[in-house]
Amino acid sequence: MVDFVLLNELAAEICAQLNDKVLLLPGRSEEVALHEEGDQLQVASYGKAFTFPAANCAVLPVSNTTAEMLAWYILDSLVPRLEARNALKNVATLQVAVEEADHQWGIRRRNLSSGVATDGRA
Repeated sequence: MVDFVLLNELAAEICAQLNDKVLLLPGRSEEVALHEEGDQLQVASYGKAFTFPAANCAVLPVSNTTAEMLAWYILDSLVPRLEARNALKNVATLQVAVEEADHQWGIRRRNLSSGVATDGRA
């Protein structure tokens, strides 16, 4: 069991960093090149170039911004925050799901006793 109020609070903090951003960009992509110039973010991909206000973009440590990768990012951000609050001592598995569209989810699950993360589909 996890304290739902704490879990909700920490998840809301993570999601707030993503909320109201124009773009969630993959910071580890081989297809997307990012370069910051002042307060602007230059984005190049497949021969096209775009410029956005950097403050309106969230660059994530993922290779692609799919629902599965967002679930991975949220889970990887959530686990250390819960560990810091000693909130995982009785938890064997933690799962995060991100809904992309009706009945389409990206799911990331981690066995906390082994540290192994797995993907799931629902």
